[in-house]
Amino acid sequence: MSSTNFIILFCILSLIVNFSFSYKILVIFGHPGKSHFDAFKSLFKELAGRGHELTILGHVPINNITNIRYIPFREDKPLENEIDLQGDTVALNSVFYYLQQIRQIENFASTFCELDLSGLGFQNFLLEELEFDIILGEMYNTNCYYGLVTKFKVPFIGLSSTSLMPWHYSWFDIPLDIRTSSNIFGGYKWPMTLCAQLENAFLHILSYLTYNLWIYPNDKKLSNKYIGVNPADPANASFLLVNSHYTTDNAIALPPNVIEIGGIHLENRDPKEIPQDIGAWLNNSADGVIYFSLGSMIKSDTIPLQQLKAFTNVFSRLAQRVLWKWESDTMPNKPDNVMIVKYMPQFEILCHPNVKLFITHGGKLGTTEATYCGVPMILLPQFGDQLYNSYGIVNRGNGIILNLALASETTILHAIRTAFRLSKHAKINSKKFRNRPVSPMTNAVYWIEHVAKYKGAQHMRPVRHKAIAESCLYSFFYVFRFISIPALTIMLVQYVHFFPRLGNFLNQYIL
Repeated sequence: MSSTNFIILFCILSLIVNFSFSYKILVIFGHPGKSHFDAFKSLFKELAGRGHELTILGHVPINNITNIRYIPFREDKPLENEIDLQGDTVALNSVFYYLQQIRQIENFASTFCELDLSGLGFQNFLLEELEFDIILGEMYNTNCYYGLVTKFKVPFIGLSSTSLMPWHYSWFDIPLDIRTSSNIFGGYKWPMTLCAQLENAFLHILSYLTYNLWIYPNDKKLSNKYIGVNPADPANASFLLVNSHYTTDNAIALPPNVIEIGGIHLENRDPKEIPQDIGAWLNNSADGVIYFSLGSMIKSDTIPLQQLKAFTNVFSRLAQRVLWKWESDTMPNKPDNVMIVKYMPQFEILCHPNVKLFITHGGKLGTTEATYCGVPMILLPQFGDQLYNSYGIVNRGNGIILNLALASETTILHAIRTAFRLSKHAKINSKKFRNRPVSPMTNAVYWIEHVAKYKGAQHMRPVRHKAIAESCLYSFFYVFRFISIPALTIMLVQYVHFFPRLGNFLNQYIL
């Protein structure tokens, strides 16, 4: 056989094999936050590159890629630069902070579900006669979009752009131990004290009630209104891919159908070139650079003037240069060793050898990237999972938490000096994070194709107990194990001075 004929035969066989194992995949990404979608964007590109046909319903455009069809729910833009730090802040590690985060996520769900499901793009999609082999759906704060799972009657896999949400435990039969399974709306140092364990139990119960009493009934109503069917039960999902890793989170027991893929967004990504002026600033810094960014949602230029002045005063006394993501053209009293830029390629900057410290809000992608690059962190958590992420970094010895609302020149300087001393440990943890038997991308793609091939891969799922009485009895003893009369007494003593303010908070934000 001539070499030309062999090449032709090889190409034909490749096409046959590719066709035989390609699947039609529907991706549902309801949350409009750009960082949420970015956590899995590289995965979608990888699946498309392997010959699978993807239809993506979302808010973040992903166009001009073979085998990917992007459909916006409606005409809108992803959420970016939305958070203004000039408003009132709630103290970290307080019951009010936790309640505010849970209420905020419920508000997001109810607001965007109605807008998305009634959107023109989504309604036009429903009119098409389509078939899919598998559905990938974000499992975050709502399941109102999961009427599509009921409609198409195919297996579905959950995607979590954050660490485990409180409701994931019951959906996937993940063992919940309040001593180690920190609620994502809170944050605790390890090992947890008794009071922290009680607070953690309270948050898990409150989260469970919030989902079942407020979020799910609204999901069901909107799904029936706009899709015409009930949303699928998320407990029937075949698999869950979680954007976490035991080097940035606590190591907990997971069933075989829950896989950690933290760092997947760093694979198959389009490499970004550091702009020439920023590159020169980095390269010519003899004493290193501090990189300061509060992510895509928070506007750094809204930092209260008192805290901003404290930061600039401290930076002016440092030998290091500071590269600061800043949304305005000017900064009051900007020191000469500070460079402000509206946008920067974050991962490339964090991995630059001259970057010695990362000041961050504690977002999932940023903390993951800094862990990968081996850079210690000062964490300024503000909302959502940021306090949880921050404590994960602190507990692994990679950073220190600084309360922005209480930041002063003294506390900022202390945090910087402390964080610099963590540099060696950050490098060691980077090696642990990278050292895996297979890459997170390979892991994720394998299991998606496995679930599609075996029509839901029921053999991977733990056996579920259907008896209601047995389930209720188990739940009772489980809760009673941790919330006994002595434990409740301790918690009451701890929070007694909060009760009057708690009543006002509940009236204002919850009831």
